[in-house]
Amino acid sequence: MSVYGSLSIKRKLTLIATLTSSVALLLACLAFITYELLQYRQSIIRELSVLAEVIGNNSTAALIFEDHLVAEEILSALKTEGDIEAGCIYDERNEVFAAFTQSDVQVSFPEFEIPKFYEFKRNRLRLLLPIMFDGEMIGKVFIQYNLREMNRRLIRYAGIVFGVFILSVSVAFVIIRFLQRSISGPILHLANVANMVSDNKDYTIRAHTENMDELGLLTDRFNEMLSQIQERDLALQQNQKELEKRVQERTKELQQEIIEREKAEVEKEKIQAQLLQAQKMEAVGVLAGGIAHDFNNLLTGILGCTEMVILKNEISDHVYHDLKEIQVAVDRAANLTKQLLMFSRKQPMAFIPLNFNKVIEDLFKMLHRLIGEDIGINTHFDSRLRMVKADKGTIEQVLLNLTVNARDAMPNGGTFTIITENVNLNAEKCKEIPGSSPGEFVRISLEDTGVGMSAETIKRVFEPFYTTKGVGKGTGLGLSVVYGIVQQHNGWINVHSVVGQGTRFEIYLPAMSIPAVEKEEEVDNPYDAYRGRGERVLVIEDEDRVREFVERALTRYGYDIVTCSTVSEAEKILSGENEDFDLIFSDVVLPDGTGPELIKNLMIEHGMLRVVLTSGYTDHKSQWPMIHEMGIPFLHKPYVLIDLLKMIRKALDREAVRP
Repeated sequence: MSVYGSLSIKRKLTLIATLTSSVALLLACLAFITYELLQYRQSIIRELSVLAEVIGNNSTAALIFEDHLVAEEILSALKTEGDIEAGCIYDERNEVFAAFTQSDVQVSFPEFEIPKFYEFKRNRLRLLLPIMFDGEMIGKVFIQYNLREMNRRLIRYAGIVFGVFILSVSVAFVIIRFLQRSISGPILHLANVANMVSDNKDYTIRAHTENMDELGLLTDRFNEMLSQIQERDLALQQNQKELEKRVQERTKELQQEIIEREKAEVEKEKIQAQLLQAQKMEAVGVLAGGIAHDFNNLLTGILGCTEMVILKNEISDHVYHDLKEIQVAVDRAANLTKQLLMFSRKQPMAFIPLNFNKVIEDLFKMLHRLIGEDIGINTHFDSRLRMVKADKGTIEQVLLNLTVNARDAMPNGGTFTIITENVNLNAEKCKEIPGSSPGEFVRISLEDTGVGMSAETIKRVFEPFYTTKGVGKGTGLGLSVVYGIVQQHNGWINVHSVVGQGTRFEIYLPAMSIPAVEKEEEVDNPYDAYRGRGERVLVIEDEDRVREFVERALTRYGYDIVTCSTVSEAEKILSGENEDFDLIFSDVVLPDGTGPELIKNLMIEHGMLRVVLTSGYTDHKSQWPMIHEMGIPFLHKPYVLIDLLKMIRKALDREAVRP
């Protein structure tokens, strides 16, 4: 059964059809032969029965009269029948009455005890019929018939039948083959197509429909099924592509989100660091602002008193030298306070046209003193250098800080070079200069031959409180102050350095189109150039030493001075009769108010005024925006005598401030 189960449908159909047709034909042939055999036997039996009846009828008389010769003569008629081998007539006693045999046949006549009609025995037919007379049996007729001829005829007939059987089987096989091709062919084709679809996963393959029978309908349904599968497969592939696309997009989004989160974390850490740094800066600013007012007042008093003493001709050289040392110390203290204020962004700036060549020339002596004798200074100035709009004090601070930085980078001596030049930057050049933008600029380059900096140090060189110097040798504020000042001037600063080969700082500031300002002519006695002519000045100052210095200094140089220490005192003085003043010189921060508010109220009451404000504290308490908006001249503490005289003289010579 397993062999049959492994056969193809084609062979199964052929085998089944062949076996079925063969068995059917074989059964038909056997049925035909059997039928013919039976019919032939019945025919012989009938013929022999008729013959035996005729013999019996003719032998009645012979039996009655016991005439053996007549009976034998009647039997002799059987000689003409070649297939009849023998015959005999029995009497009523079942004894042989007459007998006949063919010459070449030996027959033993049977003895019948029970009458029997016929029997087939050993290819012979033996027939026995009674002989009746008046209803009584008077004898029997026996005939033995040889079936050889009948068997030969049956064999010939069987051969013909089996020939027909073989022919029929052949014809049936041909028909089966045709039927197999017409029936199993489409099935096999359908099976092959199904295998191809299954193996290749190709749902575009289709089976061919040859006939519109059940197989044709099955093939059509199979093709429809393939079409549906193909559509679903295409839809599935499309969905899969769409899903893959979405997965890729989502993966990119997730990757981008991860990157953004990482950036956000980095930015968060950076912001936290900046916040911490801002808090440090704010702390420094609060500290600087807290001490600026009192400290600058003290410095102003010290500077003023020292300068007043120096102006006396009767002091000795030794005292003069000590007083000069006091001035230097006060200048250093003032610069330290100014540096702290600039770092905390609380130092107001006065932007004026500046020529950098002149600024550097004015600082040259101080630069030599700062940098030391073992370091040479070289300068290369552009004679046609353009002007820049800048705050002179902060620009000087930038130059001083970078000079000190260069000095510390050359502990064993070297060369410090300062270069000024005009540069025109286009979009192409800006690609080569970090942080740059197109336009006309003045570039100031400060280059040393010191120890240089590593790439890591360059990245952090402008960070506040970052320093490579030892403990007690640097605060980390210098370069951060420089960076902040340059940024406030709408410029930028770049640094180039190689370890062991020195460092170069390049400052770019926007150039102005106005020509350079000619250098002022020096006079022998600058103090007398700003002497007063008896103008009345109201001085409002809460610091005793500063108030005394201003009163003594202005009185000495020709001014009529009235002093007070609070806003309320000033209001009383100004409200008195004949208390008209040519100028009001007031501190910004007073115990019971502010100078700008006092001036604003006085302008409302008295109209135009000439005013000079001063302060050593420059955060929100100084009300700097109001001062700047009103156009009031401002003198920053600590100041020296010449600065005081210049400011007072300039304020008196200009128009009064309008309300």
